[in-house]
Amino acid sequence: MARIKYGAIIQDISGSIAGHTFQTNAYGSSMRTKPHPPKTVTTSQSGRRAALAVVQAAWAAMSLEAKSLWDLFGTFKHQGAKKNTGSSLSGYNLFLKYNLLRKMTYGDVLTTFSYTAASLTAYASYVKRTGAVLYYNVNPAVDDLNLLVLYYMSKKTRILNRFDKASTRLVYANLFVNTDLNITAAYMNIFGSIPAIADYIQLKEVIISLSSPIVFTPAGHVTIVIS
Repeated sequence: MARIKYGAIIQDISGSIAGHTFQTNAYGSSMRTKPHPPKTVTTSQSGRRAALAVVQAAWAAMSLEAKSLWDLFGTFKHQGAKKNTGSSLSGYNLFLKYNLLRKMTYGDVLTTFSYTAASLTAYASYVKRTGAVLYYNVNPAVDDLNLLVLYYMSKKTRILNRFDKASTRLVYANLFVNTDLNITAAYMNIFGSIPAIADYIQLKEVIISLSSPIVFTPAGHVTIVIS
């Protein structure tokens, strides 16, 4: 705490600025620094930061020639920037985007890749509840072991007419195959309880190729939990 003595230029000051509060009491005027409580880091945040550190270290260890191949990949397979889909990502940003998803879900980092024009076949997806167990199935027309699906879901929602990305969390990841996945534990770990039959939830899939840095982002939607 600091005491303030006014002069001819400044005769009074009050309020807060830049984390400091000015106040006047019976003992005169003083300035106090506002306390900043420590910010709690969630398990999800710490995991993402750890994965990002690994990905950045992998990029730094690559040769200039290897990095240039990532820059050139945009001319082979367009990967649009988040806020400007008409503009291709730089090699560095593509490396971060793709490998952060891969590291957090598949466990490794892709540095060298094949120029494979991965394509996404038609698929349907559903969430169903049987007793106390919650299942998810992506149900592709053709199984593809070269594709990894990341499932983003929300808790029960009342928003039925639009997709709300902010309410979704990464729940599970699995290969692009027609298999009922038991996601009960993963879902409860994030949201505390599983939705009931006929509840609505937000649902989005992000699909990545395991052989080349291609990310598919189909539009998210609202789905109903079936029995």
